[in-house]
Amino acid sequence: MRQPPYGYCIPVKYIRYRDGDTVIVQLRTGQDTAIRLDGIDTPERGEEGYQKANDLVNELLETADEIALWIPLPGAGKDGKLDVIDILHASSFDRIPGRLFADGLDVSEVMSRFGYRRTK
Repeated sequence: MRQPPYGYCIPVKYIRYRDGDTVIVQLRTGQDTAIRLDGIDTPERGEEGYQKANDLVNELLETADEIALWIPLPGAGKDGKLDVIDILHASSFDRIPGRLFADGLDVSEVMSRFGYRRTK
């Protein structure tokens, strides 16, 4: 998947894979932030497939020359504008939902193709 046309896209630095569908990245400000990988629900720590999913994410993100975080546009406020509060309201468990692109590859899509997507 190519980066979607709507949303915020910013360069980030990969810090580590936390577990399941959560990755820690560093923003340009130096702040470490948890990202909830949108479009994927991977095995959590202790579940079958966790280590392989961890290895794949690390391989994709540690070797990438460029990593971009794409944050979808949540519904705009009543005034038709989007602000930081709208984005924070879309977060879950102190994580920002978004997609990571490693050298243009959608990490969630790659993980899904390799079979590391849990079925509910």
